[in-house]
Amino acid sequence: MSTGRLGAGDTAIQPTIFDAKGDLLTATAADTPARLAVGTNGHVLTADSAEATGLKWAAASSGALTKITSADFSAQSSVTIDDVFTASYKRYQIIICATGSVGDATLQLQMRYAGPTTETGSNYFGPLLTCARTGVTWVQSGFVSTTSMNIIGSATTTTGLQTTTCGITMYATQVGNTSESPRFWWSGSTGADLVVIGSGRTTTARTYTGFLIKPDSGTITGSYQVYGLEN
Repeated sequence: MSTGRLGAGDTAIQPTIFDAKGDLLTATAADTPARLAVGTNGHVLTADSAEATGLKWAAASSGALTKITSADFSAQSSVTIDDVFTASYKRYQIIICATGSVGDATLQLQMRYAGPTTETGSNYFGPLLTCARTGVTWVQSGFVSTTSMNIIGSATTTTGLQTTTCGITMYATQVGNTSESPRFWWSGSTGADLVVIGSGRTTTARTYTGFLIKPDSGTITGSYQVYGLEN
């Protein structure tokens, strides 16, 4: 079969409809062929009735977890993670790995909102439990009307942030939307085989868009990841 130009009256698809490598043959309506240009490297073909051809190239879905941001930090007195909470997700997963320059320091979390501004009002509440590897004794502590959430350790215990790596996985809800009071819950290890379980909230409702982590003394070194959870 010849690949040359067909006659004007021929109803076959003409090869000149294609302009470049990767072009796809599609349609905009019945008996109406059209060309869809190749997409960005790594993108996948996605159905979309709003497009003229009913198709588009889009970034591949990552499934139930969508990575929003991640970073390493070193010898910081505080680390701000801004513009991560939006109306796109109802829940978020946060992973924090850190070491402290001061043993048994308390790792704290504060909310961030417009500006961004750190929420420093005395309106954080929650319980915190810590248990040694023997599982014999749970140290019970908490925070009531404090200026931050204590997520590892407490100012009244010696089971806080260690100079070896601590790891914690947190979940957040009621953030990123207008006038909400955030809820957090978490679990992890302080790095000395101490198990940590806790939850916390702030009673001031705002459109919170991020958060801050810091030790109550010294500095922290480590990393964080924030993921949106599929609604």
